[in-house]
Amino acid sequence: RDVMFWMVVGIFFGVMSLGPRLMLSGRTRESVRLPYVLMERVIPGMKLSGMPVRMMFMVTLVSAVIAAMVLAKLRLSTKVGKGLLMAFCLLLFVELWPSRLPITPNTQPAYVFALQKLPSTGGVLDNAASSEPWQLYHQTGFNKPMILGYISRTPESLIKKEKPLYEDLSQEKYDLLCSEYKLRYITTPASKPLKTAFPAVYSDGTTIIYDIKNNSNC
Repeated sequence: RDVMFWMVVGIFFGVMSLGPRLMLSGRTRESVRLPYVLMERVIPGMKLSGMPVRMMFMVTLVSAVIAAMVLAKLRLSTKVGKGLLMAFCLLLFVELWPSRLPITPNTQPAYVFALQKLPSTGGVLDNAASSEPWQLYHQTGFNKPMILGYISRTPESLIKKEKPLYEDLSQEKYDLLCSEYKLRYITTPASKPLKTAFPAVYSDGTTIIYDIKNNSNC
């Protein structure tokens, strides 16, 4: 019973440590929601934690407790018991041996480099990015101000300030974005081109970059 209890605890915290969205091969699957989303709704303040992976500490604790329970059952007076203990210690030594950290290649989509070469006046709305975190990553490549970027906690004051911008974008009032919000470039997937007369300064069949400058403000 004790082992079963600790196994349930370990599985629970292991699943919760995966966070609200499934991540495979370094990419977040936005459409796959995990149980952590339910926890955020049930327990107030869970969204403020910001680091679900910290729950792995509980998984480590549970593993240690279960291992201790198993080792306590060994009969060290026998050769088999001593052999199993030695095998466990060797396995633990190999597991804890530090290894070289993996190096992630610094790759960016082609449109990011194209955006980097464009005049650095005005901000960017990166709708071509697959998710909000990828928007932040792409910004390290094109190195320009970005609007509607991802932040972990959105204050009420910012929601009110961004409301007019969202309304203008939803109504496709692109002629106001430069003068009112200092926005100059909009990226979008090639499958979703903008309905505007502003020129497309870049297109590679996957992504389009529009230059919506019509005012000296951007």
